[in-house]
Amino acid sequence: MHEKDLYARVKDDYPILIMNGTKTYPDPNYFYFSGAKFGGFENCAMVVNKSGTTIITMELEAEAARETDCEVLVYKTQAERSQIIIDKLKASDKVYINASKLNVQHYFEMKKMLPNTTFIDCSSEILSTRMIKTEQEIASLKEATKISSRALENAWSKVHEGMTEKEFGTSLVSSMMELGSALPQCEPTIAFGENTAFPHFQATDRRLKRGDFILADFNALYNKYTSDLTRTVVFGNASKEQNEMHDIVLQANEAGRKAIKDGAVSKDVERIARNIIDSSRFKGKFIHGLGHGIGLELHDHPALSISSDMVLKKNMTITVEPGIYVFGVGGVRIEDDVVVTKDGSITMTDTTRELVEL
Repeated sequence: MHEKDLYARVKDDYPILIMNGTKTYPDPNYFYFSGAKFGGFENCAMVVNKSGTTIITMELEAEAARETDCEVLVYKTQAERSQIIIDKLKASDKVYINASKLNVQHYFEMKKMLPNTTFIDCSSEILSTRMIKTEQEIASLKEATKISSRALENAWSKVHEGMTEKEFGTSLVSSMMELGSALPQCEPTIAFGENTAFPHFQATDRRLKRGDFILADFNALYNKYTSDLTRTVVFGNASKEQNEMHDIVLQANEAGRKAIKDGAVSKDVERIARNIIDSSRFKGKFIHGLGHGIGLELHDHPALSISSDMVLKKNMTITVEPGIYVFGVGGVRIEDDVVVTKDGSITMTDTTRELVEL
């Protein structure tokens, strides 16, 4: 499905050899080019050509492979796998590889199988292709954002004094999966009170108290495509400082999303949002980039950074997530998932951005 777009970016029509990793560390491009909706395909291979893709898989995943539109070649032993790869690539003395996801063991195996072959990295061209989403990919992302939005609202309804961060996280993940999400790609960031000042916090047994911030940063997974949503609320009545922090972050979020459109430059969008925070008394408290790509990976490609000259393109899907972090006090982050359009953007996440007092 994506072969034509990729070969419009690479210089030559050499075949591409993709060696998938383990289920824990897969190459997402294995699923990008195969269109496989399920299966692990651990240590399986794939040859991508301009005319189509061949899955080289063990019998364990053969039926999952046959659910795709790809040619399927099945092996029983590693020696058989190697011979299939050799036969598929013997006509070419140059082969593209995705070096960014290739582990060292597989690289040595490839060198041994194809000792006279020159391997050329095309990972940047693959990434550029993946940046621009098809309507089908966007539909999957919209469903993932819908699941995450509803799951968060469900989790909010179950909040009670004395519950732990871990309990809230469990409730959130359980709700996502009940709504149709696969197991998320990473553990959610769940934090209460002063712990919300850590952008990437790991939930503890810290118990919820009145007046605490609650920060939830998490992703739902649908058809292997991932959302990324963050909201910060208050349990009880918000203080003046909490209201101020949230309002400034909300302004930055809205300004960032408003600045996004086809042709906008990444660092310019970032600067617009950052200036809102840095013109307040919280200058210097926004300590990460404004956003990143989402897709088959949670951080699918870099997007909104003060150091990036990348030009946004129609049908890129990115996050907008400004934040303020005051250690010892707490933090606020508001993250939305957006699709770049010709004249602006469409925000896929629909959970309220206003400060919620639970």
